[in-house]
Amino acid sequence: MTLSEFVLSMCDREEEHARANWDHFSGHQLIFEQGVQDITTHRLHQVEAKRKIVAQYLEAVEEVGEGLDIRLNDDAGIGLQIALRYLAAVYSGEADYREEWKL
Repeated sequence: MTLSEFVLSMCDREEEHARANWDHFSGHQLIFEQGVQDITTHRLHQVEAKRKIVAQYLEAVEEVGEGLDIRLNDDAGIGLQIALRYLAAVYSGEADYREEWKL
């Protein structure tokens, strides 16, 4: 699994959890429901932003293997790789996380 694939898989999981929480709590008291909706919306926006970072990263690199074995096309690609490594670090306890992604 590559760094970008890992981050995208975590995004998929976060989106699934956010939608499941909304489905679980919808129909409760209006004030409570609005709070859950706000949190869910916020989480979905975070997932969308992470996916956009991954998309920009993939445009900036030419993958030649797994993990960090890539050729970066420009300085922006290097910065995006660092950003992805920080995003991945949040999930360092996951089985698919690779130590070589650590900064």
